[in-house]
Amino acid sequence: MIRINLLSVKRKKKPAQVPLFVVMAVLLLTVSGIGIAYGHYYLADKVKQYTTRRAQNQQRLDELDQKIQEVKNYEENNKDFERKKGIIERLGKSQNAPVILLNEIGGRLTDGIWLETLDESNWQIKVVGKSFSNAEIVNYIDSLKSSKLLNNVVLVETKKEGGSDTPLYSFSLTLDFAF
Repeated sequence: MIRINLLSVKRKKKPAQVPLFVVMAVLLLTVSGIGIAYGHYYLADKVKQYTTRRAQNQQRLDELDQKIQEVKNYEENNKDFERKKGIIERLGKSQNAPVILLNEIGGRLTDGIWLETLDESNWQIKVVGKSFSNAEIVNYIDSLKSSKLLNNVVLVETKKEGGSDTPLYSFSLTLDFAF
């Protein structure tokens, strides 16, 4: 006898196979997405590191600029100090110069010569005086020329003044004071 089953039996259908290119495309997209996400986070971290390093370098650069400015200020102050020190030393040396000059010029005077004016400009001295004879003037100039502190002693002029009973000679000379 023939049996017939009138009850329907549900058979499971075999699932349809997904094409291989779809599987590969999904897998490729997933790996690409993971790679892009990793690359994004990696690059974002590098940018953050470089930004932090740049800020630190900028801060260090600002500190160094400030130190450079301090060094420049120190150098300027040092130059100014040296200039002032030089001025003070020159003033200290030149403070004794008039005394030495007068001692040198006045110490060589003889009894027949006297000075009327003595002018100084940049250590160049102009002397005006009087004498009873030209010979005393010549001896005085020779005496000045023998000095180590007086250079370029030059007689500018000599004139006879006064009457015949007591002649006076006025003279003018220039010299350099080598102090």
